[in-house]
Amino acid sequence: MESGEYFAIAIFICFGSIAVILAILSRIKPKHAKKEISSEPPKPKLLKNFFIGEYLGSIPGNSKRFNISYCTVDGDSFKFTGGIRGIEFKRIPIANVNNVLVEDKALVAQQVPTLEKSALDSIVSPKTRQGKHCCLYIDWNDKNGAKHYSFFQFGSSGREGLANSAANTLKRWVSGEKLQPQAI
Repeated sequence: MESGEYFAIAIFICFGSIAVILAILSRIKPKHAKKEISSEPPKPKLLKNFFIGEYLGSIPGNSKRFNISYCTVDGDSFKFTGGIRGIEFKRIPIANVNNVLVEDKALVAQQVPTLEKSALDSIVSPKTRQGKHCCLYIDWNDKNGAKHYSFFQFGSSGREGLANSAANTLKRWVSGEKLQPQAI
């Protein structure tokens, strides 16, 4: 045999070996693919720090409004902070929260009949048009058992989604669902 024939045979063997190896490797499944694929989407992580809108008022001892406010879960309390500096303006024990609701800002007066008129006027002005702002409000009791409502407004283009996301996160904490807390 001539050297050219040996070279051709060697090339044929190399390419044949490569084809056989690739065929074997293509049949091996990665370890992560062995898990069953669930038809349910994974549960979102439970946030410990989240945007809660513009604070409108009605928390005893704090009359200042904040354009940006956040809620942080701190132990067994919701800690509310506002402004660029993140000034803490209230803590509400999670166990004292009765309900968290989202409503169109113009309809809040119909949903919260026990709110005093002066507080309601500062939250829902007669100029408020339906559909322009979404209002998240928290129904809670203080340590003496007195009922309070705290109001937060969302006014951007995704207002309903933002308000419902914040409300759902609050509700999950209130219900005791602390499965996968996300670090701050």
